[in-house]
Amino acid sequence: MIKKVLKVFCITLIVSILAELIVFNFDAYLSRLGNKPVSLSYTVNLEERKSDGSGYYVVPKNTNVTIYTEDPLASLDYLLIDADCIDEKGNAVPCNVTVSVCDEGNSSFYSLPKTSLFSYFEESKYIRANCYGNVNKLKINIYPEGSDDAYIKFDKIVFNADVPLFFSWLRMLLVWIALCILWSIRPGSSLYTTKFSNSQKKMITLITCMVNILFFVLLICFNTGFYKPGWVHHQQYHKLAVALTEGEVSIVTGFEDVVSSISNPYDTSLRKASMESGYWSVWDLAFYEGKFYVYFGIVPVLLFYLPYYILTGNAFPTNIGIFFMACMALIGIYYLMHQLVRRYFKQIPFLLYLVLSFIVANSIGTIPILMRPDFYSLPIMCAMAFTIWGLALWFSAATLWDAELATATERSAQSLSRIRRKIILRICVGALFMALVAGCRPQFLVGSFFIFFIFGPCIKNSWDSNDGKKQLVLRTIVTALPYVMVAAGIMYYNYIRFGSPFDFGANYNLTTNDMTHRGFNLGRIADGVWMYLFQPPNIGMKFPYVFSTSFNSAYMGTTIREAMFGGAFFTQIITFALLALGKVRAGLKEKKLFGYCITSVIFALIVVIADAQMAGILSRYYYDFLWLLLIPAALVIMQLWEQFKNAEIRKILITFIMVSLVLGMFMNLFIGFQASGINSYNDYIYNFVRYLFS
Repeated sequence: MIKKVLKVFCITLIVSILAELIVFNFDAYLSRLGNKPVSLSYTVNLEERKSDGSGYYVVPKNTNVTIYTEDPLASLDYLLIDADCIDEKGNAVPCNVTVSVCDEGNSSFYSLPKTSLFSYFEESKYIRANCYGNVNKLKINIYPEGSDDAYIKFDKIVFNADVPLFFSWLRMLLVWIALCILWSIRPGSSLYTTKFSNSQKKMITLITCMVNILFFVLLICFNTGFYKPGWVHHQQYHKLAVALTEGEVSIVTGFEDVVSSISNPYDTSLRKASMESGYWSVWDLAFYEGKFYVYFGIVPVLLFYLPYYILTGNAFPTNIGIFFMACMALIGIYYLMHQLVRRYFKQIPFLLYLVLSFIVANSIGTIPILMRPDFYSLPIMCAMAFTIWGLALWFSAATLWDAELATATERSAQSLSRIRRKIILRICVGALFMALVAGCRPQFLVGSFFIFFIFGPCIKNSWDSNDGKKQLVLRTIVTALPYVMVAAGIMYYNYIRFGSPFDFGANYNLTTNDMTHRGFNLGRIADGVWMYLFQPPNIGMKFPYVFSTSFNSAYMGTTIREAMFGGAFFTQIITFALLALGKVRAGLKEKKLFGYCITSVIFALIVVIADAQMAGILSRYYYDFLWLLLIPAALVIMQLWEQFKNAEIRKILITFIMVSLVLGMFMNLFIGFQASGINSYNDYIYNFVRYLFS
């Protein structure tokens, strides 16, 4: 076995080295075929140079650098623009580059597709050109990014340059690791039939979680723009923490009188015209009877911002809160999947459990949110983590409940008391997590309804004895108590702000549209369902490969929307497993899981419609319902494995899982790059990953 593993490691290592030398460095060989390199003479449309004698041209902000050459040229393959563009501090500045040519097929200049130049990366200086025959004239436009003056220096421009070999040890290592993982989980892998001891399972799961958390650490460090974002409307939670220490629930902005004087402060254009520079200071705040309130859930404030402010006097870093809750959600998924396997799918191979847990944990929104850890995403991530842990603890309690009923007559009084305490504790803590969702992101409250599916069979079996009925009453009380306590707190919080215990303040939000007049319109539903669930993604061959989709609506009204990247069924391929629900209906019914799966899908549709109606079509709202599709999809896959023991069918199933894993990680990672704005906040990381995957 060890010899076979070593052999696989060696083969995959050789393949990864060859891939690095040949596939990722194909241009190095192609550039050396045919034409010889020629250094060009050129003119630049800049005159002023830096006074320090360094030779850098001064590029005023919002200015194009234009380079002309009319040397007699031949067929152009690779163009080297050996230039260095920096800012006042000497840091490299990324530039947009457009190459225009006149050639045998075009007497007038035409432009090749836009590319970029970033002198930290030598790869960016080489451009692969495809023209119509020989090139006669060449024009290069370079536009430095950023809002300040830049400085540029040209070393040389080479026509038909030889591209060097850009060998990346990191890329080779990543390819090697990916090949080893894919080999390990391939359809014919012996790991699906390997019997692991409990200690081995715990150790492997722990290592997998730790590696996943290290991946999360990298993601949270990517977007430096969200370490301490300077936007006023992203500081709402900190301001609320400060207000709470002063005995207030409203926050002070200094614009109370200005906004009160506007005839309709919820009218976006009217507010913008009246407020000038203060427009963004009140953005996404709730305005009610002359005061400003935070309408986002208060639980993250009580968990993070308020204690941190009391202890340090500073604002809590939102990205740390998101990282913590993402890790909590990740571990919760592995625990939840373990409970599902332990309770319903004992024949499932450990490797299948591990792979499904990994897919779900990285597909519920953790990756894109970690890449843009903004204030808006924290309540979503909190609600997600609480919901996952609530479900996991309830499933665990249900398993213990079944064990209690099956062995009640055989257990000692002390043993029975111990197991009943465990049941009560897990039910109560699970209920507390579920109840806290109301103070984070109310859309996740649909998860509370799954309690009827989880404990329904247990309740039915407990009804036959007086002792069982007493325990049932006690467990009902400990379930209801956290809900009552949290509901009382939130209702009181709503009442002292908006005069009603049921008013969360969303309609008073100062945002893109007047929420007080938005209303409910059936015409919005079709667009929401299509964009959130079914629209195919827009995939391209240029980094970051996933691009925003088009929006063409027949709805004759205003649709609030942001850039979207494809519906859930195409961005998370594993959700297509839900199409097999009919095939596994009998098996899931026997396990009392079919109703759970169907209800989960229905809830997903309800949340989609609610989001489209209440707020619009926004990419972060994916994560309100993705978990409602991913968990039942995993249940269907596990049922398919147990139900169809044919080796060929199982190979097809594993192949589908592998495709779901690869495409799911691809979509999650590159949607994160596209939606996070990393190219604006951390251009080095953006380009580092760009050339790593190019």
